[in-house]
Amino acid sequence: EFQQAVIHTINAAQAMGVMCIVTNAVEGWVEKTVMRWLPHLKPYIHGHGSRPPIKILYGQREYKAYRSEISAPFVDYLGEHMWWKHAAMKCALEEVDSLYRLHD
Repeated sequence: EFQQAVIHTINAAQAMGVMCIVTNAVEGWVEKTVMRWLPHLKPYIHGHGSRPPIKILYGQREYKAYRSEISAPFVDYLGEHMWWKHAAMKCALEEVDSLYRLHD
C-alpha cells in the first residue's frame, strides 16, 4: 500500500537524521492531502511519541520572503518554480539548528 511505503520512507529518512518536506505546492497542500487521502501519515507528519513533527517548507511562501532579499527582480532561465524550491531549500539549510533542535 502507498501509505505504508511513505511511512517506510519517512522512517528510513528519520533514521539518518532530521527530515523536512520541501514542496512547491500551495501552502497547506501537504496537510490537506494527509487529511483526505493519507490519514495513516498524520502521526508521522504531526509527530507522535518521541518523534517531533516534520517541518514543511512551501517553496512559494519561502520565495515571497526570499525575493525581497535578492537584488535582481527577475526570473532567469530556470523559471520561477526552480526559484521557489531554491528559496525553500535555502530556508531549510538556514534552519538546520532549529530542525535538529539545537537552539537554546
